[in-house]
Amino acid sequence: MRDYIHVSDLAEAHLAAARRPVEPGGDLTVNIGRGQGVSVRELLTVIAEVTGDHREPLVEPRRAGDAPRAVADVRLAAKELGFGAGRGVREMVESRGRAGACVIPRPRAASHAGHGHLRAMLAGL
Repeated sequence: MRDYIHVSDLAEAHLAAARRPVEPGGDLTVNIGRGQGVSVRELLTVIAEVTGDHREPLVEPRRAGDAPRAVADVRLAAKELGFGAGRGVREMVESRGRAGACVIPRPRAASHAGHGHLRAMLAGL
């Protein structure tokens, strides 16, 4: 489970931080994300729906040391920056498709550890 964020939302968060008045000793660290977890399977389902490519994903065991869940607590960003991500996973995938052809490469070998195959697929979006 991961907290994916659209690059445009991330840019808006940076702008919100840049506009925030700076006070002496007023450093602020916030988490930027959507505050919602999405599983790899859910992400692949959306990719398949958007691209029409319904290949069965290669499922591999979780890598040792990988956190089972990484979701940002975005409450402080909302409070201090007035920021909230507005784009969902479907819009992320659709906008990437509009930016370039959606080609999802199949991993060449089963040696891709962990989410390497997902990274390859997302890089091709």
